[in-house]
Amino acid sequence: MRYILKGLCLVFVIVLFLGCGKKSPPFLPKSRLPFRVTFLEAEKKGNMLILRGEVVGKEGKKGFKLSDIRGCRVYYTRYGFKNLPCESCPIYYGEFKDIEGKVVKDKDFYCEIGWMNKKGIYFIRVRLLGPGISIGPPSNRVKIEIKEQ
Repeated sequence: MRYILKGLCLVFVIVLFLGCGKKSPPFLPKSRLPFRVTFLEAEKKGNMLILRGEVVGKEGKKGFKLSDIRGCRVYYTRYGFKNLPCESCPIYYGEFKDIEGKVVKDKDFYCEIGWMNKKGIYFIRVRLLGPGISIGPPSNRVKIEIKEQ
């Protein structure tokens, strides 16, 4: 009986030490860029998909300026024409691509994408990229139907 009690105490101590702590990736948290794209719209022109919107946020907040924006990250997912999620359903954006270069001019967001041309219905969301690992909050979700390749 005494060995069982000691064994249970030992198991309790081991579980106590292994069970405490925060589960998270071993990386520094991303620095938040204070700029967000709002009123995001998508339009298909020829082989290009054009994304437009407005950039909101305070310059000088956390030391960032609009000129610090170095590109954007485009999150997207594609559905067939028959199996669409409902309008209020959450959407998993399984893929993203970083677009480097000037995407903001005078608080207007503009981005041309030439690689999104498979038939289907796309849901798209963007985040602005700043210096280093800084990234802004996500934009609103936009839906576009691409019928031709």
